[in-house]
Amino acid sequence: MNEITNPAQKEVWDIVRRINAAWLDNQPEKLLELFHDRMVIVGSGGNRYGEGKDLCVDSYRSFIQSAKIAHFHETDPRVDVFDTVAIVSYGFEIEYTMDNKTLREGGRDTFVLERFGGQWLAVWRQMVDQPAS
Repeated sequence: MNEITNPAQKEVWDIVRRINAAWLDNQPEKLLELFHDRMVIVGSGGNRYGEGKDLCVDSYRSFIQSAKIAHFHETDPRVDVFDTVAIVSYGFEIEYTMDNKTLREGGRDTFVLERFGGQWLAVWRQMVDQPAS
C-alpha cells in the first residue's frame, strides 16, 4: 500500500512521526510514552540494539548525544493495519556529524506497533541500511 488514506493508517503513521520528532528534537524522554515496556530494536544484521523500553530509549539518547544531525528525511511510507497490530515501513535519508566525520546514510525503517488500551505503542523496530546515493 503506497498511500496513507484511512484514519487508522494516519493514526499509526503519526505515532512513527512522533517517535522521529522526539529524537530529532533532542527529547528522547518523549519516547517513553510511545514504546511498549518490552520494545525491541534490531539492526541490519539482526543484532539487537536494545530490549526493553529503557534500553531502547537509551540507544536513541546515545545516538543524539554523539551525533549532530544536519538532515533527516522520510520517504515512501507504507502502513498496514490489522485490527490491533500495525506495520509501518519507510525509507529515510540522514546526514550527521560524529567524531568530526560527516556521514550520509539511507535505508528503510520498519516499526511494528500494537494497540494497548486504546493507544498504539511501538513494540519492534528494524533499520536496514541501504547504500547512500
